[in-house]
Amino acid sequence: MTEYDREFYWCWFMNIKGLGPRGRRKLMDRFSHPSVIYETPLKDLSDLLTESQITSLDSSREPQLTESHLHRLKTEGISFVHWESDRYPARFRDLYDPPYGFYLKGKLPDPSRPAVAVVGSRNPSPYGRKMASGYASELASRGIVIVSGMAAGIDSEAHRAALEASGETLGILGGGIDSMYPRDNWDLYLKMYRQGGIMSEYPMGVANKAGLFPMRNRLISGISDAILVVEAAEKSGSLITADQGMEQGKDIYAIPGRVTDLMSRGCNHLIAQGAQVAESPDVLIRDLLDLLSGRESSDLEKGSCPSERGFNGRDLPRTSDEQKILDVLDEIDPVSFDHILSRTGMDLTKLQHLLVELEMKAFVTQTRQNMYIRKIF
Repeated sequence: MTEYDREFYWCWFMNIKGLGPRGRRKLMDRFSHPSVIYETPLKDLSDLLTESQITSLDSSREPQLTESHLHRLKTEGISFVHWESDRYPARFRDLYDPPYGFYLKGKLPDPSRPAVAVVGSRNPSPYGRKMASGYASELASRGIVIVSGMAAGIDSEAHRAALEASGETLGILGGGIDSMYPRDNWDLYLKMYRQGGIMSEYPMGVANKAGLFPMRNRLISGISDAILVVEAAEKSGSLITADQGMEQGKDIYAIPGRVTDLMSRGCNHLIAQGAQVAESPDVLIRDLLDLLSGRESSDLEKGSCPSERGFNGRDLPRTSDEQKILDVLDEIDPVSFDHILSRTGMDLTKLQHLLVELEMKAFVTQTRQNMYIRKIF
C-alpha cells in the first residue's frame, strides 16, 4: 500500500458523516484498518452501525469525494496526519482514545522539546492575564513548547506571549481547522500558521462549540508533559484538562489566588487536591529538567541555574531578610512601611536599606510615599 493510499483511506474514514469516535472505534476493533472497512459489504456492518450511519458510509465510498477533499487540503496548506504517518505524535498513541487522524496547519512541536499546556479562564482578571503572559513568555524563552486551545482569555495570552518570545506554540481547536473562535483572534491565527501550529481532529466545516471542547482537551494534555492552570472558576473546562492530565500521569501545576476571588477557586481547589504550586516559572523548568534528563535540555539550562533566577533572568533575593519583606507584601494592595516594620521586626534603618535594594532589583514598587507592593514580574 502506498503512502497516498494510506492517506486516502484514513482521510475517508475520518470524514464519514454521522460517524463519531465511538462508531469509528467499533469498526477499527473489528476490521483493524480503514482500507478493510472501505471494502467490507454493508451487510457485515449492520450490527455495529445504525441504519443512517451505514447509508452515510455507503455514499462516502465515492473516491472522487475523498480525492477532492485531499486536493483542497493541499491547496490550502493543510496537512492530514493519520495514524500510520511518520508525523503522528508518539504521545497521542499512549492516549486511551487517540485520534486516528487530525488536520494541521503550520508545524507540530519538536518532540525533543518539553511541552506545557497553559489553560485557564476565557474571562480572566488582569492578574490572570499577566500571569499567563509572563509564565508563557518565560517558559517559551527557555525552549519549552506552549500548548493551549486558542480560546479567548488565558489561552490567547499564552499563545501570544510564546510567539513574542520567539518560542514554539501549538493551538488545538474545538472545531474544524478552518473554523475560528473567537473571531477577534484572526491576527493570532495568522501568526500561529506562520510561526507555530494549529491542529484539529474534527473535519473541516465543523464549528467550534462547547460540546467538543472536552474531547479536544484530552489532546492538549496528551501532547504536553505538564499542565499549568493559571486562573479558573470552580466549574471550569480547564479543570477537565487538568483531570485528563492526571489520568494520563502528567504533572499538574496551579497558580494560587485569593480565597475570595471566584476566578481563583479552581486553582486553589487543585492545590488542595495535590497539584503543585506554581509560584514561578522556574518551578516548572526545574521539574522538567528532572523529567527530561534523557531529552535535549540545553536551552532550559541556558544562563544561570533556574533555582537562582527569577522572571526574565532577574536575580532572586539572596537573603532571608529580603524574602521576609517580600512575604509581607501584596501584589495588588499597597502595604505601608510601618506595617512592614511591624511584621518583620527589623530595625528601621535596615528596612529602609533593604527596600531600596529590592526596588533596584525590580521586586518591589513604591506606589506612593511609604506604600509598597510586590511586583509580579
